[in-house]
Amino acid sequence: MKPLIIPVPFAVSQYGQSATNTYKRILNNTSASPVMEKFNPSALLLNNCQLLEPIKFDKFIDKQNTMTPFLESAVDMQQNLAKAIQNNLNPKSKTLVLGGDHTISVGTGLGISRLLDMNKVGLIYVDAHGDCNTPDSSQSKCLTGYPVAVNFGLGHKELVEPFNQNYLHKVAYIGVRDIDEGEEKIFTILVPKSLVILMLNYKELLKCFIQQWIIGVIAITSG
Repeated sequence: MKPLIIPVPFAVSQYGQSATNTYKRILNNTSASPVMEKFNPSALLLNNCQLLEPIKFDKFIDKQNTMTPFLESAVDMQQNLAKAIQNNLNPKSKTLVLGGDHTISVGTGLGISRLLDMNKVGLIYVDAHGDCNTPDSSQSKCLTGYPVAVNFGLGHKELVEPFNQNYLHKVAYIGVRDIDEGEEKIFTILVPKSLVILMLNYKELLKCFIQQWIIGVIAITSG
């Protein structure tokens, strides 16, 4: 069975929902030379993977005066993406969920939680930021700062309750350089109780041997 690509045209960046064609730019990227085209990552993906229909979701009017803009759209996207993962995830193959922005991981996590015990699942999060804020800790109130927290069972009940208490417990951060004060407090509370976190910032990544780094990530996320 070919690996699957699930496109999710969802983005809640400063550009709003007009920035929803990110996955198209990735898949339609072409090489400057016909000779190099066969080595183009986009071409390799399309030639070797099965591309599913993009996830659909209701696009609500952005209410900038609300606590979290685009929350209703995110809830709808989360449910529809979770269903797609439930229906298509195959343990004998690989699945790529392609956005969009990192908000879509609230749907990826929900879909996996309906199929697996999340105590046995690890998250490798490659980003400069922690994205583990909640509405109480976030200054921007932007959804892009919430996805890791939602997978841990924290944040808006509309996004958290569908997990039915089957939350993530292990994360390895790669390349992180900016953890908010509110996120630090969340980590301080959660780590002693149930959360396992490995953080490797960019400077540490340059200093350490890549083999040792990989061993550490695997130990944290799969143990």
